[in-house]
Amino acid sequence: MELEVGGVAAIDGLKAAAQHNGKEARLLEYVAEKGRWRVQLCGGAEVLGVKPDNLTAVAAGYQAAPLNIPGGGAFVVDDFITAEEGALAVQLVKGQAWQPLCPPSDTPKGCAFVGDLAKVPFLKGLAARAQQLCEATFGAKLARAPDRDNHNDYFLWYTEGGDMESHSDVRFDMPFQNHVSAVLTLQLADFEGGEFVFTHTGVAVEPRVGRAVLFRSVMPDGSERQPTIHHVNPVLEGERFAVGFAFDIAGQHYKETDTWMVPSR
Repeated sequence: MELEVGGVAAIDGLKAAAQHNGKEARLLEYVAEKGRWRVQLCGGAEVLGVKPDNLTAVAAGYQAAPLNIPGGGAFVVDDFITAEEGALAVQLVKGQAWQPLCPPSDTPKGCAFVGDLAKVPFLKGLAARAQQLCEATFGAKLARAPDRDNHNDYFLWYTEGGDMESHSDVRFDMPFQNHVSAVLTLQLADFEGGEFVFTHTGVAVEPRVGRAVLFRSVMPDGSERQPTIHHVNPVLEGERFAVGFAFDIAGQHYKETDTWMVPSR
Protein backbone atom coordinates (compact mmCIF):
# COMPACT_ATOMS: atom_id res chain seq x y z
CA MET A 1 0.00 0.00 0.00
CA GLU A 2 1.13 3.53 -0.75
CA LEU A 3 0.96 6.61 1.45
CA GLU A 4 -2.00 8.68 0.21
CA VAL A 5 -3.82 11.75 1.46
CA GLY A 6 -6.73 10.60 3.58
CA GLY A 7 -5.19 7.22 4.33
CA VAL A 8 -4.01 5.76 7.61
CA ALA A 9 -0.39 4.99 8.48
CA ALA A 10 1.44 3.42 11.41
CA ILE A 11 4.25 5.48 12.95
CA ASP A 12 7.56 3.82 13.79
CA GLY A 13 11.23 4.68 14.23
CA LEU A 14 10.83 8.15 15.73
CA LYS A 15 13.59 9.17 18.12
CA ALA A 16 12.77 12.69 19.29
CA ALA A 17 9.08 11.77 19.72
CA ALA A 18 9.38 8.05 20.45
CA GLN A 19 6.15 8.13 22.49
CA HIS A 20 4.24 8.14 19.19
CA ASN A 21 5.83 4.96 17.83
CA GLY A 22 3.21 2.28 17.30
CA LYS A 23 0.36 4.79 16.95
CA GLU A 24 -1.75 5.25 13.84
CA ALA A 25 -2.33 8.60 12.14
CA ARG A 26 -4.35 10.11 9.29
CA LEU A 27 -2.30 11.43 6.36
CA LEU A 28 -3.30 15.06 5.83
CA GLU A 29 -0.84 16.30 3.19
CA TYR A 30 2.70 15.82 1.96
CA VAL A 31 4.89 18.91 2.37
CA ALA A 32 7.50 18.51 -0.37
CA GLU A 33 9.79 21.32 0.77
CA LYS A 34 10.15 19.67 4.18
CA GLY A 35 10.11 16.10 2.93
CA ARG A 36 7.53 15.20 5.55
CA TRP A 37 3.90 14.19 5.84
CA ARG A 38 1.58 16.22 8.04
CA VAL A 39 -0.34 13.59 9.99
CA GLN A 40 -3.01 13.71 12.66
CA LEU A 41 -2.96 11.11 15.39
CA CYS A 42 -6.05 8.91 15.22
CA GLY A 43 -8.45 9.68 18.03
CA GLY A 44 -7.00 13.11 18.72
CA ALA A 45 -6.25 16.53 17.28
CA GLU A 46 -2.44 16.52 17.53
CA VAL A 47 -0.69 17.07 14.19
CA LEU A 48 2.90 15.96 13.52
CA GLY A 49 5.43 16.25 10.70
CA VAL A 50 6.77 12.77 9.92
CA LYS A 51 9.22 11.52 7.29
CA PRO A 52 7.87 8.89 4.85
CA ASP A 53 10.43 6.36 6.14
CA ASN A 54 8.71 6.48 9.52
CA LEU A 55 5.24 5.76 8.12
CA THR A 56 3.70 2.50 6.91
CA ALA A 57 0.33 2.61 5.17
CA VAL A 58 -2.30 0.39 6.76
CA ALA A 59 -5.81 -0.58 5.70
CA ALA A 60 -8.54 1.35 7.47
CA GLY A 61 -10.73 -1.75 7.67
CA TYR A 62 -14.17 -0.13 7.36
CA GLN A 63 -17.14 -2.50 7.04
CA ALA A 64 -19.93 -1.25 4.74
CA ALA A 65 -23.24 -2.87 5.73
CA PRO A 66 -25.92 -2.87 2.99
CA LEU A 67 -29.28 -1.23 3.68
CA ASN A 68 -32.48 -2.96 2.66
CA ILE A 69 -33.69 -0.83 -0.24
CA PRO A 70 -34.81 -2.02 -3.72
CA GLY A 71 -31.87 -2.62 -6.05
CA GLY A 72 -29.31 -2.06 -3.30
CA GLY A 73 -26.86 0.81 -3.72
CA ALA A 74 -27.01 2.11 -0.14
CA PHE A 75 -24.75 1.26 2.77
CA VAL A 76 -23.96 2.37 6.30
CA VAL A 77 -20.49 2.46 7.87
CA ASP A 78 -19.86 2.98 11.58
CA ASP A 79 -16.79 4.53 13.22
CA PHE A 80 -15.63 6.30 10.07
CA ILE A 81 -14.30 8.95 12.44
CA THR A 82 -13.96 9.15 16.22
CA ALA A 83 -15.97 11.47 18.45
CA GLU A 84 -12.85 13.60 18.89
CA GLU A 85 -12.39 13.88 15.13
CA GLY A 86 -16.07 14.77 14.76
CA ALA A 87 -15.75 17.60 17.27
CA LEU A 88 -12.66 18.88 15.48
CA ALA A 89 -14.44 18.71 12.11
CA VAL A 90 -17.39 20.73 13.46
CA GLN A 91 -15.00 23.38 14.77
CA LEU A 92 -13.13 23.60 11.46
CA VAL A 93 -16.23 23.52 9.28
CA LYS A 94 -17.97 26.27 11.26
CA GLY A 95 -14.94 28.46 10.61
CA GLN A 96 -15.36 28.30 6.82
CA ALA A 97 -17.41 30.51 4.50
CA TRP A 98 -20.53 28.73 3.29
CA GLN A 99 -23.23 29.41 0.72
CA PRO A 100 -26.73 28.34 1.85
CA LEU A 101 -28.71 26.09 -0.50
CA CYS A 102 -32.06 26.95 1.06
CA PRO A 103 -34.07 30.17 1.50
CA PRO A 104 -32.81 32.48 4.28
CA SER A 105 -36.08 31.97 6.15
CA ASP A 106 -35.15 28.31 6.63
CA THR A 107 -31.68 28.83 8.07
CA PRO A 108 -32.65 29.48 11.73
CA LYS A 109 -33.61 25.81 12.18
CA GLY A 110 -31.41 24.18 9.61
CA CYS A 111 -29.98 24.27 6.14
CA ALA A 112 -27.56 22.65 3.75
CA PHE A 113 -24.56 24.77 2.86
CA VAL A 114 -21.89 24.34 0.21
CA GLY A 115 -18.29 25.41 0.49
CA ASP A 116 -14.68 24.50 -0.20
CA LEU A 117 -13.31 22.09 2.38
CA ALA A 118 -10.09 21.47 0.45
CA LYS A 119 -8.48 24.52 2.07
CA VAL A 120 -8.37 22.72 5.43
CA PRO A 121 -6.01 19.70 5.42
CA PHE A 122 -7.99 17.64 7.95
CA LEU A 123 -11.23 18.13 6.03
CA LYS A 124 -9.45 17.49 2.72
CA GLY A 125 -8.23 14.24 4.24
CA LEU A 126 -11.79 13.32 5.17
CA ALA A 127 -12.86 13.86 1.56
CA ALA A 128 -10.06 11.61 0.31
CA ARG A 129 -11.02 8.89 2.78
CA ALA A 130 -14.66 9.21 1.71
CA GLN A 131 -13.69 8.79 -1.94
CA GLN A 132 -11.60 5.70 -1.19
CA LEU A 133 -14.46 4.13 0.75
CA CYS A 134 -17.02 4.89 -1.98
CA GLU A 135 -14.76 3.48 -4.70
CA ALA A 136 -14.17 0.30 -2.71
CA THR A 137 -17.87 -0.08 -1.88
CA PHE A 138 -19.32 0.68 -5.32
CA GLY A 139 -16.50 -0.77 -7.41
CA ALA A 140 -16.18 2.31 -9.63
CA LYS A 141 -13.51 4.92 -10.21
CA LEU A 142 -14.85 8.23 -8.92
CA ALA A 143 -13.68 11.81 -9.34
CA ARG A 144 -13.85 15.04 -7.39
CA ALA A 145 -13.39 17.28 -10.39
CA PRO A 146 -12.87 21.08 -10.28
CA ASP A 147 -16.22 22.60 -9.34
CA ARG A 148 -17.07 26.23 -10.01
CA ASP A 149 -19.66 26.32 -7.19
CA ASN A 150 -17.83 24.18 -4.63
CA HIS A 151 -20.69 21.70 -4.70
CA ASN A 152 -18.40 18.75 -4.08
CA ASP A 153 -18.70 19.41 -0.36
CA TYR A 154 -21.67 20.35 1.75
CA PHE A 155 -22.30 20.98 5.42
CA LEU A 156 -25.61 20.19 7.15
CA TRP A 157 -26.44 22.15 10.28
CA TYR A 158 -29.86 21.84 11.94
CA THR A 159 -31.01 23.04 15.35
CA GLU A 160 -34.05 21.64 17.19
CA GLY A 161 -37.00 21.35 14.82
CA GLY A 162 -34.81 21.54 11.70
CA ASP A 163 -35.32 18.99 8.95
CA MET A 164 -34.90 18.46 5.19
CA GLU A 165 -37.66 17.61 2.72
CA SER A 166 -37.50 14.64 0.40
CA HIS A 167 -34.99 15.10 -2.43
CA SER A 168 -32.32 13.41 -4.50
CA ASP A 169 -28.75 14.66 -4.66
CA VAL A 170 -28.61 15.10 -8.42
CA ARG A 171 -26.33 17.68 -10.00
CA PHE A 172 -25.88 18.59 -13.66
CA ASP A 173 -23.60 21.61 -13.31
CA MET A 174 -20.33 20.31 -14.73
CA PRO A 175 -19.58 20.49 -18.45
CA PHE A 176 -16.87 17.81 -18.44
CA GLN A 177 -18.19 15.40 -15.80
CA ASN A 178 -21.60 13.84 -15.41
CA HIS A 179 -24.04 13.92 -12.53
CA VAL A 180 -23.47 13.05 -8.89
CA SER A 181 -23.16 9.28 -8.87
CA ALA A 182 -22.15 8.58 -5.27
CA VAL A 183 -22.65 10.47 -2.02
CA LEU A 184 -21.24 9.94 1.46
CA THR A 185 -22.93 11.77 4.35
CA LEU A 186 -21.06 11.69 7.66
CA GLN A 187 -22.47 12.47 11.10
CA LEU A 188 -20.13 14.70 13.13
CA ALA A 189 -22.00 14.75 16.46
CA ASP A 190 -24.63 12.97 18.51
CA PHE A 191 -28.19 14.33 18.67
CA GLU A 192 -31.78 13.14 19.11
CA GLY A 193 -34.11 12.73 16.13
CA GLY A 194 -32.82 13.93 12.75
CA GLU A 195 -32.83 10.44 11.24
CA PHE A 196 -31.69 10.04 7.62
CA VAL A 197 -34.63 8.30 5.90
CA PHE A 198 -34.94 6.75 2.43
CA THR A 199 -38.37 8.16 1.62
CA HIS A 200 -39.97 5.46 -0.55
CA THR A 201 -39.09 2.53 1.72
CA GLY A 202 -39.05 4.18 5.13
CA VAL A 203 -35.62 2.71 5.88
CA ALA A 204 -34.15 5.03 8.52
CA VAL A 205 -30.56 5.41 9.67
CA GLU A 206 -30.29 6.37 13.32
CA PRO A 207 -27.88 9.24 14.02
CA ARG A 208 -24.56 8.43 15.64
CA VAL A 209 -21.27 10.30 15.58
CA GLY A 210 -18.91 8.72 13.07
CA ARG A 211 -21.70 6.98 11.15
CA ALA A 212 -21.60 7.40 7.37
CA VAL A 213 -24.33 6.71 4.80
CA LEU A 214 -23.18 5.89 1.26
CA PHE A 215 -25.56 5.72 -1.67
CA ARG A 216 -25.85 5.90 -5.45
CA SER A 217 -28.10 8.79 -6.46
CA VAL A 218 -28.74 8.28 -10.20
CA MET A 219 -29.54 5.58 -12.72
CA PRO A 220 -27.21 4.88 -15.68
CA ASP A 221 -29.36 7.13 -17.91
CA GLY A 222 -28.96 10.05 -15.49
CA SER A 223 -32.47 9.92 -14.04
CA GLU A 224 -33.16 10.03 -10.32
CA ARG A 225 -32.60 6.75 -8.53
CA GLN A 226 -35.95 6.51 -6.78
CA PRO A 227 -34.95 4.11 -3.95
CA THR A 228 -32.28 6.53 -2.69
CA ILE A 229 -34.48 9.63 -2.61
CA HIS A 230 -34.28 10.66 1.03
CA HIS A 231 -35.24 13.16 3.70
CA VAL A 232 -34.19 14.08 7.24
CA ASN A 233 -36.60 13.91 10.16
CA PRO A 234 -36.86 16.90 12.53
CA VAL A 235 -34.14 17.20 15.15
CA LEU A 236 -35.65 16.66 18.60
CA GLU A 237 -32.71 17.64 20.80
CA GLY A 238 -29.26 19.06 20.21
CA GLU A 239 -27.76 20.17 16.89
CA ARG A 240 -27.37 17.98 13.83
CA PHE A 241 -23.96 18.44 12.27
CA ALA A 242 -23.02 16.43 9.21
CA VAL A 243 -20.76 16.83 6.23
CA GLY A 244 -21.31 15.37 2.78
CA PHE A 245 -19.02 14.53 -0.12
CA ALA A 246 -20.31 14.08 -3.68
CA PHE A 247 -18.51 12.19 -6.42
CA ASP A 248 -18.88 11.66 -10.16
CA ILE A 249 -18.01 8.66 -12.28
CA ALA A 250 -14.81 9.69 -14.06
CA GLY A 251 -14.85 10.12 -17.82
CA GLN A 252 -18.60 10.29 -18.42
CA HIS A 253 -20.51 13.20 -19.92
CA TYR A 254 -23.98 14.54 -19.33
CA LYS A 255 -25.99 17.71 -19.84
CA GLU A 256 -25.18 20.96 -18.07
CA THR A 257 -27.77 22.97 -16.14
CA ASP A 258 -27.68 24.99 -12.95
CA THR A 259 -29.53 22.46 -10.80
CA TRP A 260 -27.86 20.59 -7.94
CA MET A 261 -30.49 19.58 -5.39
CA VAL A 262 -33.63 18.45 -7.25
CA PRO A 263 -36.79 18.36 -5.09
CA SER A 264 -38.79 15.15 -5.44
CA ARG A 265 -42.08 16.06 -3.81
